[in-house]
Amino acid sequence: MFDLDAYLDRIGTGPNPTLRTVWSGLPASHRRALTAVAENTDALYAAARRHGGSRGGAIHTAVKALVNRGEIAGDHGARTGFRLTDPLLAAWIADNSSSTGNIKPGA
Repeated sequence: MFDLDAYLDRIGTGPNPTLRTVWSGLPASHRRALTAVAENTDALYAAARRHGGSRGGAIHTAVKALVNRGEIAGDHGARTGFRLTDPLLAAWIADNSSSTGNIKPGA
C-alpha cells in the first residue's frame, strides 16, 4: 500500500512544479471543485460555494469535466461524493489552498 505521509516526508513539502502545472492548466471553476473534493469537509455544492463558486450548474460542469479527465472519481464514502485520483495532488491542494480555492503563493 502506498504510504503518502512517508512519501511526502521524503520529498519535502516545497514547491512542486508538476502539481503546479496541473493546477495552473485548469479553469477557476475546476480548481474550486478540486479544492472542495480534496478538503472533503462539506457536501460538494456547499464546499464549492465556500470557495467562491456561485452556481450549481458551474460546479456540475466542472465535476463532469474532472471526471472525464480522470482527476476525480466517485466515492460514496466521501462528503463531496468524489475523491481525487492522485493522492499526492489531493494532499498538495489540501495543504496549500486558501479559503477562495487559490493555491497559496510559493506552493
